[in-house]
Amino acid sequence: MKSNKLKTIFLFVFFAISFLGCEDDPSSLGLENIPAGDLLGVDEINSVETFMEQKSSFYNAGLIDTNWNLGTSIRILVGKYSGSSSSMLIRFRSNVQDSIKEYFDNNNLTIEEAWIELKPKYTLGDTASSLSIEVSKINSNWNSTFFTKDSLDQLIKPFISDSRIIQFSNNTLLKFDISKELAKDWFVSSLKDSVELNYGLLFEPTNSSNKIVGFYSLHEENIIDGFENIPVAKIVVNKAGVGVDTLSFYSTRDVHVVEGVLPTNDESYIYLQGGYPIRANYYIDVSSIPDNSVIVNANLDFYYDPNLTLNGSSGTNTVSLIMYADSAKKELLVGSSLVNLQKDSLINKFSGNITAFV
Repeated sequence: MKSNKLKTIFLFVFFAISFLGCEDDPSSLGLENIPAGDLLGVDEINSVETFMEQKSSFYNAGLIDTNWNLGTSIRILVGKYSGSSSSMLIRFRSNVQDSIKEYFDNNNLTIEEAWIELKPKYTLGDTASSLSIEVSKINSNWNSTFFTKDSLDQLIKPFISDSRIIQFSNNTLLKFDISKELAKDWFVSSLKDSVELNYGLLFEPTNSSNKIVGFYSLHEENIIDGFENIPVAKIVVNKAGVGVDTLSFYSTRDVHVVEGVLPTNDESYIYLQGGYPIRANYYIDVSSIPDNSVIVNANLDFYYDPNLTLNGSSGTNTVSLIMYADSAKKELLVGSSLVNLQKDSLINKFSGNITAFV
C-alpha cells in the first residue's frame, strides 16, 4: 500500500483569552485596535503541496516479537496461495456425562463411528479448485496462547504420526471420518480429565493446493449465538441395551500459522498482510506546523494499488495504527489509542482521523 498523502487542517490562535471577555458585543472600534497578528486564522497543510519528510518500511512482526500471539484469530487458515502457506491445529474435547461414563466403565459402551465437521468462512485464491490437506494426529502438547511461528517446527512436526490426505472442494462443509481408535483416545481423555491421549489434529496443505480456506475458530465472536459454527467432532456411541447416542466434541483450542516470504522491497509501497504478520512503520515530520498552533483536524490517507492487493472472500476494511514507544525496537506505546483507517473502494484508499497522534 502506498503511503504518500497526509492532509491536515490546523487552527492558529494568537490572541489572549481575555480579549473575548471585554464586551458581549465588541464594537468595530475594538476590532480595529486588535493587531492583525492576533486575529484568528485557519490554515490547511497538505503534505502533497508542503514538504513534510515521510519514511516507511515493512517487516515480519512474527520474527521480531517472539511473543506474537497467533491464537486469537477469528478464523483458522489452511492452504497454499501466491507464495504463502498456512497450517492449522485444532483440539476437540467434551465434558462426558456421568451416565455415559458408567456405561464405559462397565464395558457397556462401544464407539460406532466418528467424524470431523469444519465450516468455512473465508476463501483466498481459486475457489473452484480442490484443496488437498494432510491431517495428522498430534502426539505432543501445545498451547494456542503461547504458540509462535517456531512452535510448528520445534514442537509439533517431530511427533506426527497417523497421517491421511483429504480433499475439500465444495466450499460449504469439510467433513471427514476419523478412526474409532482415535475417537476412543479422545473419549478416554475426557473421562479422565487428561490431555495425555488428546493433543488434537494438525492440518497441512499438500503441494497441489492452490487456495487458502478459513474456517470458523474458537473465537468469542463465533460463539455469541452458540457453538454451531465452530469445529466439532461427532462420536456415535452404542450403549448396551439402550441404543445409539451422538456426542459432540467441540474445539477447545485452535491456531493457524502462515508461512511465506516478504515481498520485494520497494520504497514506493508499504506492504501489510494478516496471518503471516507483515507490519509497517510510518513516520512523518510535522515540524513545519507553526508554533502555538491548535490542531483542529488531521487526516491520513493511504492509497493502495488494487493490482497488487490480494483480498479473499471477506477482505479487510480497516488498517490499524498505533504509536511506537521505540520504533527501533518495534515496541508499542503502552496506553496509546488504536486508530483505524477505513477502506474506500471507490478511491482505492484507507482514510482516518489521526488528530490525537499529530
